[in-house]
Amino acid sequence: MRKLIIFVAIFAVVAGLVSWKKIQGDHTSLLVNSDVVTEQVLSDSILASGNLIFNTQIQIRSEVTGIVTNVYVEEGQYVEQGQVLMQLDQTAFAADVANYQAAVNAQRIEIEQAVEVNRDFQRRLKLKRKLYLQQLVGEDDVQRLQSQANIARIKVKAANERLNQNLATLAYAQ
Repeated sequence: MRKLIIFVAIFAVVAGLVSWKKIQGDHTSLLVNSDVVTEQVLSDSILASGNLIFNTQIQIRSEVTGIVTNVYVEEGQYVEQGQVLMQLDQTAFAADVANYQAAVNAQRIEIEQAVEVNRDFQRRLKLKRKLYLQQLVGEDDVQRLQSQANIARIKVKAANERLNQNLATLAYAQ
């Protein structure tokens, strides 16, 4: 009975606090801004940073770096589209082309090697399968060799892709 009285007293205090808070209330008002809906045109805008240069003046930069050997125009001189402005030393470019050609040649050799390794695995796999049919080797041996043959085939494809990349680099350098 005593617990019930304590429980009712606590409940009454809590209910009283809640009621008192509701009676006091929070009389702050909420400010709402409104506007009339109208049809308007949206315009695209792009934010960018940089320098504004007049159409009559253009900065020219080379796509490649090198040593200038000849300059065919003077500063401020009018030029036409396609006109040669300067010549760069070809020594560095020739060395780059030679390096790219060497990479292509090395990649072709790597492809030959990968193809031969693949052929060897295929030959060995064929032999293992015959031995497996005669129950002279286990299935595990055949599966292991099959995995190695698959890896060799993938290496041939990867080597061909690297050759294509090297050929593209060589073509760009030339």
